[in-house]
Amino acid sequence: MGNMYNVIEKLTEIEPRLMIAETRGNLWFLVSAFKLISMDQGIRKVLEKLINVTRADCDEITQIKNGRICLKRTS
Repeated sequence: MGNMYNVIEKLTEIEPRLMIAETRGNLWFLVSAFKLISMDQGIRKVLEKLINVTRADCDEITQIKNGRICLKRTS
């Protein structure tokens, strides 16, 4: 998963408030970075219904400069 950490390091240059790094065994990884300052509550509720997710469950949370990294591991 060395490449995943290279991607995370590169994404920290944009100073995101939240990064979600998801790994599935040793097959692949997905890294998303978010830099939202605020969101309208109506838009948030519509997005929650659209993607059917209200919160992220993390296996590990790490603090970075101005935000956090949520690491999710799936077998």
